[in-house]
Amino acid sequence: MTNTFEPTRASSVLGKWVEELYNSIFVQPDDQVSTNAFKNHVTEDFIARINHDQFTRQTFMEAVLKFRVDNTTSIQSTRDIQIWEASDGSAAGCVAQYMHFTDTNKETGVGTKSSTLLIASIKFIDGQRKLVDLTEVLKPSEFCVSIAACLVLGRGILPDPYCINDSFEEGDAPASID
Repeated sequence: MTNTFEPTRASSVLGKWVEELYNSIFVQPDDQVSTNAFKNHVTEDFIARINHDQFTRQTFMEAVLKFRVDNTTSIQSTRDIQIWEASDGSAAGCVAQYMHFTDTNKETGVGTKSSTLLIASIKFIDGQRKLVDLTEVLKPSEFCVSIAACLVLGRGILPDPYCINDSFEEGDAPASID
């Protein structure tokens, strides 16, 4: 599978960095690239909050790798909502983004459309940007929510009713945020 990722609307430097990190971790097909991106660009004390659930760096990484076994992800659109860049010129800051994406089951080809509002906190450590904190307000659009919610489902945190809406086949046009 060819990786044809191109940023879809993140306009800030920080926004593009977050979108490219998401691509490296979730979208591109090579698990080793995903693991390396996570290890190199996510701090040891990283915390992710998805709706009411909280993940450590380790539990989030394990869930991502487990999810990738059966699913692929594509990002349809990303829009920067608000950006704060550190005034010290360190390349650190925070970015809020609204993202639409589709998760597709590798075996069945059934896709799940989702959207998330994310807030990412990025620090400049040892000469590179690193994700230190992530908060997502995740909204199930169709069928089985999204990557993050399926991560939560895989851990038995959310009940199955989150996975009952409509589904679509791979290749259907995704919803637009415009």
